[in-house]
Amino acid sequence: METRKRIALLFVAATATILLFSCGAKSTSIEERISDFVTSLNGNRSDTHTNLDPSTAAYSTADATFWNNSIFGPSTNGPFTYAPNPPNTTTPSDVEITISDNIGPVGLFKFVMVNIGSSSDNWVINDIQRIPGGTLF
Repeated sequence: METRKRIALLFVAATATILLFSCGAKSTSIEERISDFVTSLNGNRSDTHTNLDPSTAAYSTADATFWNNSIFGPSTNGPFTYAPNPPNTTTPSDVEITISDNIGPVGLFKFVMVNIGSSSDNWVINDIQRIPGGTLF
């Protein structure tokens, strides 16, 4: 009976360890994050904020209404695309891309990226600036 308890306890400990290490932050590259952001502009935009840095003050207000009232307008202005694709990430904290809608270029944007990964890369968008112009997010 003691052996069964020990085996069961070891099984529970092993399972808990596997779950603990498998629940870490997902690794997301800069290229994937920008692609996910533009893809979300083409959808219902309810998840667009998940591509942003959660520590920014505007994070909680960047819902679908925020993006619909932005320079991008409603998602029906899409499909949105970006160039260059993949973006040039030689300077990872600042990535410049041109975003276009169904009519043509919306503008040139600088995405200021930050890595919030503790043990892996998890890049998020900290700031979006229109060039020339002001801060969008």
